[in-house]
Amino acid sequence: MPGLLETWAPTERTVLMGRLTAAIAMLGLLVAACGAAAAPAASSATPAPVSTATPAPVSTATPAPVSTAAPVTAEPTATPLELSAAIAFDGQTCTYAGPKEIPRGASMTFSLANTPAATKGSRGAALVVTRVVDGTTWDQVVKDAKTSSAQYIPSWVILQGMIGEMTPESAAAGKTLKGVMTGNLYFVGCATAPEETDRMFPGVLLQVVDQ
Repeated sequence: MPGLLETWAPTERTVLMGRLTAAIAMLGLLVAACGAAAAPAASSATPAPVSTATPAPVSTATPAPVSTAAPVTAEPTATPLELSAAIAFDGQTCTYAGPKEIPRGASMTFSLANTPAATKGSRGAALVVTRVVDGTTWDQVVKDAKTSSAQYIPSWVILQGMIGEMTPESAAAGKTLKGVMTGNLYFVGCATAPEETDRMFPGVLLQVVDQ
């Protein structure tokens, strides 16, 4: 039996073949369109710009060295050297017991003791400590002491440099004389009251030395 196309006239076959070809082409377009619709849509977002900023330079500075020096300790304030001397009066002699060379700036404490013989029928003696003129000699002190009195003060005495006087009553009460030795030469002696014998009894000349 002849085929369906063979029963058609040549012109009809040509038209039919054209339609089939067009239908196949249309089917191909539909398939392509479906495939394109199924594919994910491409992102239209603008990509973030790549930074072109120059990075901050890394510091190459050398760190400051850590100090290893020992902490500075404040020097303690020097305190004056403390010295003492004891003077005794027996009515005739003024006896000194203590250092005779004194470091400059030392603090000296002087005490006085009147013996029973000194106070028999008398108040006893007072203590006198005073700076004297440089160059004063012991012989000069002894000589002038014989004629000295409350009214006569030897020329070698520096009144502005006097450490002080202490009465027999103050000495008996346990009081002392105290002063800083800054001069070069000091006299230490005993003196009886003006209403009594009114005399100076030399004890010692103290020499102040630099250390």
